[in-house]
Amino acid sequence: MDASTTFLEALPLLNPIIIILMIPVGLHIWLKAAARRQEEMQKTLRAMIESGQTVSPEILEQLALTAAPRALDARSRDLRWGIKLCGIGVAWTIFGILWEAFAPDSTLDDVMQWVAFGSLFIVVGVMRLALWKFMPRSETP
Repeated sequence: MDASTTFLEALPLLNPIIIILMIPVGLHIWLKAAARRQEEMQKTLRAMIESGQTVSPEILEQLALTAAPRALDARSRDLRWGIKLCGIGVAWTIFGILWEAFAPDSTLDDVMQWVAFGSLFIVVGVMRLALWKFMPRSETP
C-alpha cells in the first residue's frame, strides 16, 4: 500500500473535519476583528487625551458609531442575500454537473438531482432580488 492510496482512502474524512474546524476559525477571525476595532478606538481616545483635547460625550458617541458596523436596511439586505443565493445556486449546479461528468457510472437523474438542488438556491435568490426591486426606497438624507 503506497502513500497515494492511503491519502485517497482518507479523503472522504477531510470534508467533515474541515467543516468542523471552520466554525472556531471563523469565530476567531470575527472576534479578532472586533478586538482590533476596539483597540483602534482606544488608541484614538488615548491620543486625544495626551494631546490635551477635551473628550465630550458627543465625541465618544461618534467614535462608538464609527467603531460599530452600520446596520443595513431591509432593502440592502435583500439585494445582498439575493446575489449570494443566486451565486451559491449557480456554483452548486456547475459543481454537480462537473462532478457527474467525471463519474464513471453517472446518469441523467444524478445530474438532475444536483441541478434541482442548485435551482432551489437560485429561485430563493431571485425572490430576494424581486423583493429588493419592488420594495419602496427609504428617503434617508
